[in-house]
Amino acid sequence: MSDNKKLYSLLDTLRRTAAFTGNLALGGAYLAEQKAEDIWKTAKLRMEANRLDEEIRERLQDVGKYVYATHTGSPSDSDEMHETLQEIDHLKGKLDAVNQKIGRRPEALACPFCGADVQPEDRYCRECGEGLFEDNSAEDFEDNQNGES
Repeated sequence: MSDNKKLYSLLDTLRRTAAFTGNLALGGAYLAEQKAEDIWKTAKLRMEANRLDEEIRERLQDVGKYVYATHTGSPSDSDEMHETLQEIDHLKGKLDAVNQKIGRRPEALACPFCGADVQPEDRYCRECGEGLFEDNSAEDFEDNQNGES
């Protein structure tokens, strides 16, 4: 085999290897882009879930104010309270839909900072690293997540 043929054969092998490596790199970049997009969408949904949860808590505080006002002898407008309760029902429906999209079970514990799922034994969030408990135990955190006092 002549030197030219050997050189052309080597160059052809290098060209095919470079093309194959380029295709692998493109495939890897595409997969990384898809994963980053999935992470971004999930983070956006978690933020929406946290916003809805906070809005529900604010509406529940409003209901508490209506009830306390009635208790102290200054009755509140029952239509306003009924409207607020309907808003809460609507917000809870939206929250359930968002939680379903991110695969969060209704009974799942969530980080109060980023909304990521956490386990009762976790002391720090595995997503954002924030501390989950100050002087409270995991049982207190779980009770708070379940709406108990």
